[in-house]
Amino acid sequence: MYHELWKEVFDAYGIQASVLFAPYKRCKELARSGHVDAFPGGYRRDINVGNLIYPHWYIGVDIISVAYRKGTISSWTGTSNLSGKVVGWERGLQFDVAGIITEDIHLEEFTHLDAALMKLNAGRLDFILDYRQALESTLAELELEESIVIRANVITGQEYFMLFHDNEKGRFLAEHWDRVMRKLSDEGRLHYLYSKFGDESY
Repeated sequence: MYHELWKEVFDAYGIQASVLFAPYKRCKELARSGHVDAFPGGYRRDINVGNLIYPHWYIGVDIISVAYRKGTISSWTGTSNLSGKVVGWERGLQFDVAGIITEDIHLEEFTHLDAALMKLNAGRLDFILDYRQALESTLAELELEESIVIRANVITGQEYFMLFHDNEKGRFLAEHWDRVMRKLSDEGRLHYLYSKFGDESY
C-alpha cells in the first residue's frame, strides 16, 4: 500500500522515491543519519533521537493483534492478560516505551516473525504482538492455525508517520507530504487507497 501512496505523493509530482528495505530500527537510524531522506512507520517519540521531523499528516494508527497458543488463556480480556508473561514483538517497535503496553512483562524482541511463532508454538513464548495481516499470513505459511489463536485488532496504539531527516530537503519533503496528503484526503483518494489494500490503520 505504501508504494501506491508514495506514487501519489511523490512520483506524481516528479519526485522519484527509491525504496530501501531494512528492519525498523535500521530504517530509523538511516533516516536520522541522513543516509535516507525518510522512513515510514515512525512515531512522534522517535524525533527524540535527533535529526528527525514528522509532518502533520500521519500514515495510520497502530492497531495491534495478539497471538497465543490455544489453552493459554480462556479468553482475551485485555492487556492485563500479558502481565508476568513472556511476550514477543518485533525489535524496535517499543510498545512499552510508547506506553501501549504498561504491564510488567518478560520481553523477548524478535527479528523474524516466523521464528517467533515457532517459539510460541513450542511454549517458549506466551504471547506475540504484531499486525493482523502479518500474523495471519505467516501462521498460514507455517500451518499452525490449529494450535495458535489470533485475536485481531484488540490493542489500539499511537499514530505513526513518515519521518523525514531534519535538513532543508527533509523539511521540503515533509511540507510537500502534508500538502498532497491533504489534497488526497479532500478528494477521497486516501480512503480509496486504504480500503483497496484492506489497510485498517487509517
